[in-house]
Amino acid sequence: MIQSLAQKFSWLDILVGLEQFFHCARSRVDSAKLQRTLEDYARHQDEHQADKFVLETTKSMLHRKVHTLDIALEATKDEISQGFLDGFSVALVQFQAIYPDLDTSSFDPFKIVMDGNIFNE
Repeated sequence: MIQSLAQKFSWLDILVGLEQFFHCARSRVDSAKLQRTLEDYARHQDEHQADKFVLETTKSMLHRKVHTLDIALEATKDEISQGFLDGFSVALVQFQAIYPDLDTSSFDPFKIVMDGNIFNE
């Protein structure tokens, strides 16, 4: 009986030891998982910062390009307008050469003709 009692206590000691080992192993696994999670988070955060830098650089470059294109557009509009005015002036000079006695003071490049009448645009 003493021997069976001793065996029971030794089995209990083994069981307690196994439970402690299991608890310790679980803690190590949880700690390892947490460490991997932190490393993954740091890696993703670094990747996010790199992506953010690329996007901000691209955005800045595109804003400069849009600004340059806006300036070019305005310059082109001015050139087209000036070309129209120059063409009107040349046509007016030719008209005056062909019809020198006609009054051309009412001619205006910014007026339109509709149904035989002249209107402001």
